[in-house]
Amino acid sequence: FAGQDTKYGFSFVPIYALGRLYLGKSFYFQAMAGFDFFSGDANYTGDNFLNLGMDLYYGGGAGFIITSDDKPLLGFEAVFSYSNGSIHVNPLFGSGVSEALAKITYSKIGITAGYYFEY
Repeated sequence: FAGQDTKYGFSFVPIYALGRLYLGKSFYFQAMAGFDFFSGDANYTGDNFLNLGMDLYYGGGAGFIITSDDKPLLGFEAVFSYSNGSIHVNPLFGSGVSEALAKITYSKIGITAGYYFEY
């Protein structure tokens, strides 16, 4: 699959720990680390695939909070995250290979803006 675009559907479900380092009241950096569960559509099932794997998830970013009267009002954040997965594939008949491993990687950048409600 390396370097090829595929039409297969897949997803990652991450479970991670989040840490934030605040620089003052308004600006922060954050880091995420944990594991993600890789799952795929019907193209990833059947006799050709042995199992889908769990692998490392990590990311990081920064955010900025605008305050009014020392209360948060607006928040902006940019985060980069990187998911990894693996597929154990049955070998081709007669190839002499006992098992093949395909690695799947997925990275994204998320940009968010939010309003803080007072309740």
